[in-house]
Amino acid sequence: MRVSFRATDAGFDADEYSIVCGVDGHDAVGIEHVLSFDRLSEEAALVDPADDGGVHTQFDDQSNGGYGCVAKCKLSRRLLTVDLAKRLGELVGVDGFDVELAITDELFADVRSGLARIFRAMPGVLVISEQWRCT
Repeated sequence: MRVSFRATDAGFDADEYSIVCGVDGHDAVGIEHVLSFDRLSEEAALVDPADDGGVHTQFDDQSNGGYGCVAKCKLSRRLLTVDLAKRLGELVGVDGFDVELAITDELFADVRSGLARIFRAMPGVLVISEQWRCT
């Protein structure tokens, strides 16, 4: 089963220790959802590579989170799709997410930049469609 929702907001934040990127919005029945990704920053990983546990993914709350759960993440201007490699926390039966992106070009650029940094050094996991244009 895939979880779908329409993101109307997004965010990206980075400091010397961590990088966090996510989208949030509502599904077809009005329930709010948040899908986020985080990872140790590039700088902190250089100091101690053993501290970099990879990409942590979370859906809605901490009980639905885990490391190494993303098999493929595809980003286009209108859609973010995530295929899971394994169960994400307590989300039984969920194998991925389809998130319609109804966000500004500025927020999209933040998400694009954030995901590229989070999925660094993971060839083939993140696919970004270059078929978009800021207006």
